[in-house]
Amino acid sequence: WLYSCRPFVLKDRPFGGILANALGGYIVFFFGWMVHGSANLNVIVYATPYILGMLAVYFFTTIPDKEGDEATKKITVAVKYDIKTVLIMGVVSDALAIVAGLSTKDWVILVPSILILPFFIFSTIKKSVGEVLKTNKFAALFLSLVICIRFPFYLLIIMGLFFFLKWYYKARFDMNYPSFRT
Repeated sequence: WLYSCRPFVLKDRPFGGILANALGGYIVFFFGWMVHGSANLNVIVYATPYILGMLAVYFFTTIPDKEGDEATKKITVAVKYDIKTVLIMGVVSDALAIVAGLSTKDWVILVPSILILPFFIFSTIKKSVGEVLKTNKFAALFLSLVICIRFPFYLLIIMGLFFFLKWYYKARFDMNYPSFRT
C-alpha cells in the first residue's frame, strides 16, 4: 500500500522506493522467520543479505523504466541519478549481499549472489538495458534454482507456473512470455 497507493506512492521517489523495498523485504522475511523462530533481533541479521540482494535487483529494475518514469514525472532512483550511478548501486548492493551472506553462512542467498555478480559487473561495464534485463532475469533464476535444492517441491511450482504463463500470454496476447530473451 505504501509502495504504490496514494497518498504515499513511495515507488515514485528515490529514497521511498529503496525504503519500501527494504522494509517490505524485512516484513516478509519476519513472517517467514516466525514460522519456525521467535521474535528477536537475529531476524534482522539473517534477513539483511536477502534485502541487499533484492535491492541490487530493484536498482536495476528502475533502469529500463527510466524514460517512462521521466515522462510521467516519477522521480525514481534511475531518474534522480545517472545510469552509471544506479548500476554501481546495484553492484555494490550485490557485493554487500555476498559479504552479509558469508557472515550468516546462508548459502541460499550466498550462492545466487555470487553467481549473479559477474552479470551485474558486465551490465555496469556495457551500460546496456538489454544486459540489465538479462541480469535481473538470471538473478531470479539463480535464487529460484538454489531454493529448489532446499525445497524440491518449489521446482514443480515454478515449472507449472512457467508453462501456465507461456500458454496464457500466447493465448491472450499472442506473446512469447515468459522468456529469457531480452
